[in-house]
Amino acid sequence: MTLAISVDDRLPPAVLAVGGDLDLNTAPELLQALTRLVDAGERVVVVDLAGVEFCDSSGLSVLVRVRNRLAGLGGSLALAAPTPIVQRVLEVSGLDEIFGMYPSVEAARDASAHRPVTGDGGGAGGLVQ
Repeated sequence: MTLAISVDDRLPPAVLAVGGDLDLNTAPELLQALTRLVDAGERVVVVDLAGVEFCDSSGLSVLVRVRNRLAGLGGSLALAAPTPIVQRVLEVSGLDEIFGMYPSVEAARDASAHRPVTGDGGGAGGLVQ
């Protein structure tokens, strides 16, 4: 299955919407899209997970890698609107503790507008290597 990715970077923070299965075959597409945003200067990025039907460790790895890169640059990566299955994977893995998690893109955008960008990545936990 292919991964559907769309980017809205007209207003900060940039929002990258993902749809489909996020797995070993599609994770490189997500990494490429997120890397382009960071390389273009985005420091706060919201990943809209509302369309993700499946996520394995490859997908989680991409999210953690980009989160850590942004944290090192003084930015953050927030996750918005995860489907129940993706929410469960994030909880079981403990990654819900290191990401800013929001019920909607709007909530993530509102939170980023009221929170200064810092090097802590926005999550409750420490950096995951």
